[in-house]
Amino acid sequence: MASRLYRQVFQTQSYLQQIKFLDASLASCYTPEVKAAKLLRQGDHSYDNGNYREAKSYYGGIMQEVDSMKDIKAKKKYRLLYYQSMQDVFEQLGMKSQAEIMKQKYKMTNRDKKDKRR
Repeated sequence: MASRLYRQVFQTQSYLQQIKFLDASLASCYTPEVKAAKLLRQGDHSYDNGNYREAKSYYGGIMQEVDSMKDIKAKKKYRLLYYQSMQDVFEQLGMKSQAEIMKQKYKMTNRDKKDKRR
């Protein structure tokens, strides 16, 4: 049931509908990946509505979930999404130095991924 609900998240473009499916999925079976996906969607919804501080709060929770993930690919995926999302938020909030830090962390994490393929 949880996996069916989780798959439905990616079949709709509505953040509110995605959050609803993720809530139902979480209720049936918690995983850090599902929680991180929910936080990402909530942050995206807030960001798209101009609520950058709220988006920052939601995005901030992603890293707590990343620490609990066992799947290395999922950890990297959500870590990159976190850095990218926070860079955007910091830019919108006028926090240029923090945005630059997120940009550098994104590059380092993404480089690590590419280096391992060689």
